[in-house]
Amino acid sequence: MRPGDSFVAQPVRSLQTMLRVIAMNNARMSKAVPDGIYGPDTMHEVSALQRMSGLPQTGVVNEATWNEVIRQFGPAAVNVLQAQPVEILLEPGEKIGHNQASPYVFLLQSMLTVLSMGNPIIPLPGHSGTMDDSTTAALRMFQSLSDLEETGVLDRESWKQVALQFTLSALLQSPKMKQKSLSD
Repeated sequence: MRPGDSFVAQPVRSLQTMLRVIAMNNARMSKAVPDGIYGPDTMHEVSALQRMSGLPQTGVVNEATWNEVIRQFGPAAVNVLQAQPVEILLEPGEKIGHNQASPYVFLLQSMLTVLSMGNPIIPLPGHSGTMDDSTTAALRMFQSLSDLEETGVLDRESWKQVALQFTLSALLQSPKMKQKSLSD
């Protein structure tokens, strides 16, 4: 339920969707169904938002009302909508080697940290966003444990294995899973 995903060139439906997300985060608003028709339900929702925001209650979306919808939608979406998966795949042939910096390396370092918590043989990496000595060593050990070539270089296959193992490790280390295994 995200404006823009499937409501291109449907501004009323996009508005209604944003109002519905805001209402899911605010018990004082009703959750009208996005039908693409600017009818009485939509006017009621717009008026409710205007009232709560201290704007004139016209039921019509002017610039101030639109700006308020946008302002409230962002935080409401974070609280209401499911997180979208981070899909990062290195391009074929792309490699991030020793002393190279990349936003991907921050993620790699975080995932290797979690993996090292579940398997202490993996040394803790740095958290610099650079393939520093400790990150290279942690990746090299992970590669060894995963039957990958021990290069200490982040390539596509290493990324896929780290991401897969991270997901499994994080799930097993979650408090909910730990409690479930204790009760079994």
